[in-house]
Amino acid sequence: MRDEALAAASSNLGQLPPIRFGRNTLDEQILKAAQPKVRSWGIELLDVRFKRINYNPGVIDKIYRRMSSEREQIADRFRSEGAGEAAKILGRKERDLLSIQSEAYRKEQEIKGKADAQATGIYATAYNSSPSAADFYQFVKTLETCQKQDRGFQAKTSFTATPLPSSVA
Repeated sequence: MRDEALAAASSNLGQLPPIRFGRNTLDEQILKAAQPKVRSWGIELLDVRFKRINYNPGVIDKIYRRMSSEREQIADRFRSEGAGEAAKILGRKERDLLSIQSEAYRKEQEIKGKADAQATGIYATAYNSSPSAADFYQFVKTLETCQKQDRGFQAKTSFTATPLPSSVA
């Protein structure tokens, strides 16, 4: 059966159980328990002090492995929490980036719309100023349509077997 302190410690990894009494209290308890036992040999025990506590050599490796395992679990938890925070930050960054881009696109389209409206107004004023300006506008639009249809300005010639009239030759 596991020690209660170890069970409590493993349920709250990284948190040590609360200290109920200090080293001095432990020294006093050991002194009180040992004084009557050594009195039978004619020894008066006046004081007990701990210089160092050594583990049993048979359990040292197990203790160190358990300590290392607990520290690894704590480190894994911190890494996991860090990865979660990183994901939150990355999500916020992506959301903010999309918001900024959509706002910029909206403003771009708004500016383009105002510019197109202004250009259309200028063209309308210019082309409606006289009948020859309206004819010029129609000519320009016809040329643009030809270019879009990939007809361009290429001259096309066709050959026939009919001789040229004598007035042309």
